Amino acid sequence: MTDQKIFSTLEFGKIKQAVQHYLQTESAERLVQAMAPSDQLDIIQTWQSETEQALGILMQGKVLPIPRLVNIDMALKRLELGASLNGQELAGIAKLLSTIHQLMKFFDQLAAEEKTYPALTAWVYQVVTLPEIEAELAQAIDEDGSVLSSASVLLASIRRQQGQMEQQIRLQLNQLLKSKASQLSDALVTMRNDRYVCRSRPSTSINLAGRSTTSLQRARLSILSPRLLWNSTISELNCNGPNAKKLNGF
Repeated sequence: MTDQKIFSTLEFGKIKQAVQHYLQTESAERLVQAMAPSDQLDIIQTWQSETEQALGILMQGKVLPIPRLVNIDMALKRLELGASLNGQELAGIAKLLSTIHQLMKFFDQLAAEEKTYPALTAWVYQVVTLPEIEAELAQAIDEDGSVLSSASVLLASIRRQQGQMEQQIRLQLNQLLKSKASQLSDALVTMRNDRYVCRSRPSTSINLAGRSTTSLQRARLSILSPRLLWNSTISELNCNGPNAKKLNGF
């Protein structure tokens, strides 16, 4: 059916616009744009059955567990070429696998309640679940694509040591702030350009390893590099000034 007059009479464009509000995936958006009426009886009957059964689920107060999903076509093409995926691409795949799992579980629960929806399950049970890959991704990648500490024993150990090191740095900085309080304009340590920074009085020179600099406002900053010792030596600890986030505890 390609008669544009019929499209206009049916106001098919408005139907597409109304459907857009309910789409959950980028692939669905493309399908809606390509959607067209049909004059084939078997296709029409299938569509009517799918709509009727979906409405039946909604009338029970249930909602299909389909969250907003990103398009992973490019990620899959990169995999075919043997390329490595970034965190966001892996997170997108993980979310899709989790959605498939939840969707099949949803219809299994309906079947256990002796509620069948053959027109819908015909689509659902065509998908393939990959529980092992899903579990590995869930263990390694967060929803935002960041790598979790649980990704490996080594990474968890490194981050734990990093946390301990940062805690000891904070303790050392607190001690510096107390011992040099009279020479500082305020008892705050901030971070700029990945370096810890404190603000000293303009007329004061702090006797610490490191260097001093001046901001655009001629306010004096002390960029400190004290040698801190615990099990191993931290070579530098920098202190740096304004327009930076305050550390917890300062």
